[in-house]
Amino acid sequence: KHSHHPTAQTQTEAFVHVFTFIVTIGIQVALL
Repeated sequence: KHSHHPTAQTQTEAFVHVFTFIVTIGIQVALL
């Protein structure tokens, strides 16, 4: 496992979670 940039990995994971959350909300709003 490569962990040269743990902060970058954390930021990427956080971005993915936020992006997924926004997309989920967007889909729910679109379906209303």
